Amino acid sequence: MRGLACLLMFQTHCYDAWLGGGARKSTFLMYSQLLGTLPAPLFLFLAGISFALVVDKLVRKNVSAWGIMRTTLRRGAEIFAFGLLFRLQEYLISWGWAPWTDLFRVDI
Repeated sequence: MRGLACLLMFQTHCYDAWLGGGARKSTFLMYSQLLGTLPAPLFLFLAGISFALVVDKLVRKNVSAWGIMRTTLRRGAEIFAFGLLFRLQEYLISWGWAPWTDLFRVDI
């Protein structure tokens, strides 16, 4: 399922970037963009399954509730930090023409 989500995400972004002129008004691009709405919910679904599997593994290892909470919060903080670093990288790449408020844009 992760492969399907990645494939849909790639095709949506690539067609959006490569098609121009009349092709941007085509039915093909419309359906491509429609399929492009699926990756975000698929990735969130897979993240939920991954979370459940990790918690189940920790429960089977007899890790305390505090240990499970600490592990999951640490992983969530890592993902959030990577998101912030990605946003900072994008801002630095576009230095000079992007407004500073772009640092606070929300991405999936």
